[in-house]
Amino acid sequence: MHYLPLTIYAFSLLSLVHSAAIKRPLQMNLYHMKQTHLFKRNHLHSMSTPLLNDIDTSELVVKVKVGTPAKEFLLLFDTGGADSWIPSVECGEDTGCPAMLNRYNLTESSTYIPLDDDFNVSYEIGNAIGSYFMDVVSLENGYTLNRQVMGLVTSNEGAIAQQTKENDIDDIIIDGIFGAGLSAGTARYQTDKDKAFDPFPISLYRQGFIPEPLFSVYIGDYSNHHPGKVIMGGIDCDKIKGKIIYSDLVESSPSVYSRWTIPIRGFQLNNGTVTNFKFTQMTAFEIDTGSNFMYLPGPLAAEIARYIDPDFKIEENGVNISVDCEYLNSTVDFNIYLSHKEDEDPLKSMISVPVSKLIAQRSSDNKCLLLFTPSKDKFILGNMFLRHFVTVYDFGKHRIGFGALS
Repeated sequence: MHYLPLTIYAFSLLSLVHSAAIKRPLQMNLYHMKQTHLFKRNHLHSMSTPLLNDIDTSELVVKVKVGTPAKEFLLLFDTGGADSWIPSVECGEDTGCPAMLNRYNLTESSTYIPLDDDFNVSYEIGNAIGSYFMDVVSLENGYTLNRQVMGLVTSNEGAIAQQTKENDIDDIIIDGIFGAGLSAGTARYQTDKDKAFDPFPISLYRQGFIPEPLFSVYIGDYSNHHPGKVIMGGIDCDKIKGKIIYSDLVESSPSVYSRWTIPIRGFQLNNGTVTNFKFTQMTAFEIDTGSNFMYLPGPLAAEIARYIDPDFKIEENGVNISVDCEYLNSTVDFNIYLSHKEDEDPLKSMISVPVSKLIAQRSSDNKCLLLFTPSKDKFILGNMFLRHFVTVYDFGKHRIGFGALS
């Protein structure tokens, strides 16, 4: 085991001095929350789009405590965004905060520090508006980040606003967002680079709490009750077979990295005849725990579906691609070629998942759906792909690694 097994759910530090002296990887439990509608980013249609009624599809949630005295919040763990936020008591049902959400009251926290910056984060299907603030943020095991910058939301549109007790299955309601992105990806940085701040993982490293400038994500298996976990500052190599395959991040501007995106050269279906889908140029894909599916522009998603099953169908909602359920037993591999240097063997930069693992059966009608979802213009690898790997987000070397599960 390559880390010390601490049982914690969010950032808790025994003490600032003690933790800085003894740097240990920090294990955060990932809770799986299943809802009957599409909770995460929907890159094509409205939030009412039906989701696969599949027990393996769920949201990834972490617990944090904010303020003094500490109040607990359940936050969506999101590598697709850098800003973290929680709802204010001023956010009501009419402004996008359902009654069952936990809310933060700035007058009740003795460590609350206001900031003179508006908070305004846009998503594909909505936004969150409020103001930035600083406060103490901790995890259940005692690790504490002082003066952590977050957003305090007074108005919200989108997924969190549409939660109801009726569409929740696990009795877990998401209060806000845990942004695990990069500093240059925050809304505050976009408006004023001089006011950049560190999202949670980077803040942990720079304050001396974790030994390495990275974190790794193991999604786990909801259906078999295998919980997921995030390890801040370390990698659980016992869950990995072979080597970790790394790819450098895409720069948003020279020497600036704003998102967890990597360049991909193409796909390959190893179906006996070997079908290649080569991009005319390196194409940036976001590696996003805030999305369940794999999103591709519609024509590309349809082309891949055609090679898997020539008789595939796109359902009337324009989102789901159905294939014959016989492909649940397919032995074909789906290979992804990451970027590599000209003198390197392309096979050494390849990651692979069986096609059978990229298909799920919907319980409501037993149809089998391909987990590549058509989008307008998005290239995203989400949790239904990432669950087959330990994914390493390395903000020190500006790269992402994929370790196939053992």
